[in-house]
Amino acid sequence: MRITVIKSLFTVATLALLAMFGMALGKKALRVPVCELADKFPKKNLFIELNGGVSRIAGRRLCNNVYRSPDGMLLTENKSYDENLLETIAGNAITFARWLECRHVPYLYVQVPAKIDMAGTMLPTCLVHFGNAKADAFIAALSKSGVPNLDLRPALSSTADDVGRNFYKTDHHWNNDAVFRAFGIIMTEITPSLKGDPQTVEPYLRPDAWSREVIPRCFMGSSSRRTGRLFGGVDDMIIYEPRFPTEMTLEIPAKPTSLTGDFRGTAMYRAHELRPGVVRKDAYSIAYTGTGGSHNIVRHLNPNAPLKRKLLLVGDSFARPLECLLSTVLSEVIAIDQRCFKSGETVAGYVESFRPDIVLQVNNPFALGNSGKQRRPVLFEYGNPR
Repeated sequence: MRITVIKSLFTVATLALLAMFGMALGKKALRVPVCELADKFPKKNLFIELNGGVSRIAGRRLCNNVYRSPDGMLLTENKSYDENLLETIAGNAITFARWLECRHVPYLYVQVPAKIDMAGTMLPTCLVHFGNAKADAFIAALSKSGVPNLDLRPALSSTADDVGRNFYKTDHHWNNDAVFRAFGIIMTEITPSLKGDPQTVEPYLRPDAWSREVIPRCFMGSSSRRTGRLFGGVDDMIIYEPRFPTEMTLEIPAKPTSLTGDFRGTAMYRAHELRPGVVRKDAYSIAYTGTGGSHNIVRHLNPNAPLKRKLLLVGDSFARPLECLLSTVLSEVIAIDQRCFKSGETVAGYVESFRPDIVLQVNNPFALGNSGKQRRPVLFEYGNPR
């Protein structure tokens, strides 16, 4: 009886809030595109929390197109799968790899997992997720053409339990436990291509060479922001920091930022802003590089690195924490994000300018299709001559 009364009160409150929303916007709402209504809603966050609370109390698993699994993981659909587009971007990547080969520059495509197990059991059958299907097709196309690739999914998202360990509950990004494991896998893979000594690099990859810090309840991920804390909750933030001495430089020309110091004072210069119980929406963005977002280029210099090689990292937001870990063992890491390129900037142009010893491309399956927010295939346009 009490639960029924509570549900009724929440329903009444929701309807009242919706009515207030309509009065606040008035007739202007009729002239405002639906996609803009949420931004013009004067009590948007309150409404999101109320709506999520009603959904949680009512026992619903779906709120604002976000599915809450029994263990609290927030999952979203990946419905776009354009075979023609996938064929185009695979062709672009293959052409780029061959262009690099002519310049004697190794290339490796790294497939980051999506937040779904490889068997696709985490979502109910009524919800669609093409992430693994797209990744399978893309990797198959690269392999058929002899383009080197590294699939991280078997190590990080083989089962639902793997996903639960390696992804934030409230966000679509992998957590830093997954990033640290990927760091070791990638360095083990590329060190021979860079003519490095694996025995020299290996000590820097060991878990005991790094400290692991957990900052509890400080991150509200993108999925929880769509549903509110009452439905989605908040996440802990895991941070890895080297125990070995470091002396590095971080350069972000677009900010502009240039910092010199140890790893904490450069790659993690804003990590001190993360505090237990102080919830931040930008915790993922500031834990490493402190950018608060994406930039066209971020440069890490480490003259004392065990591997004196230059790596050009082409990636999206999943690559941000990874670039920082890679910078501890490579003398130079240049991370570029094509989504932020200015007019005239191209991946091929950066290859010719920086002359890297290897090009690493790191993308998650969402990059392999239309996002609805920006033109594709921008992430797979390299600007290299045909």
